[in-house]
Amino acid sequence: MSFPSSFRTSFALLLLPTLVSACGYDTEGKTRLTEQPEPTLRPSPSGTGGAPSGTGGAPSGTGGAPVTPAKIRIDADATIDDKATGVGIFVEYAADGRWTLSFTCDTAQTKTSCEFSATAQSLTGKALSKLDSSGFDADDLARVGADGVFEIFATTGTEVDQVSFMADPGATVGFDLWLEGTSAPQSYVFWVSDGALNAGVSSSSFDVTPIAR
Repeated sequence: MSFPSSFRTSFALLLLPTLVSACGYDTEGKTRLTEQPEPTLRPSPSGTGGAPSGTGGAPSGTGGAPVTPAKIRIDADATIDDKATGVGIFVEYAADGRWTLSFTCDTAQTKTSCEFSATAQSLTGKALSKLDSSGFDADDLARVGADGVFEIFATTGTEVDQVSFMADPGATVGFDLWLEGTSAPQSYVFWVSDGALNAGVSSSSFDVTPIAR
């Protein structure tokens, strides 16, 4: 799949046009914030609410207030290049229903790792399936939690940590993100919509719907 143009992003200006990248997009200039967050929480399918618990630096789910998830749309079969240049949470979707989350950190500059936590759940169609954490290392964990919600924990350094799973093609998937040391993990989310690279969501809870073609 090809696009007429691509965009190079920074967090000072979320979208900046640059050179064409035939089948993907480049990112740069991602820097980490320093405040400690109070997590916002999406109600779970059972209505109990809360963040994943256990390992990987995830919040316990006791703080914060429920939020209304942001709504975004994503292109099928669009890839994002150059994922290893700073802090990033990259969301990609394939037309067959495969979703991929990739995590990167600014360890090369800061000499410290990033502690990511995320959940993913199907909001339409069948439950998520085929959780694949082969792109993780020994410091990371992906598992099926309560109500079939996927729980993802990544301790990321200079590598790209990646996890994927399957949903019904075209189904909406809900994500919740946490990142130790920042009050706004949603600022580091990247995805492609209508042929353009987007950076930053309005909430750390967000629902992603594939664009029908």
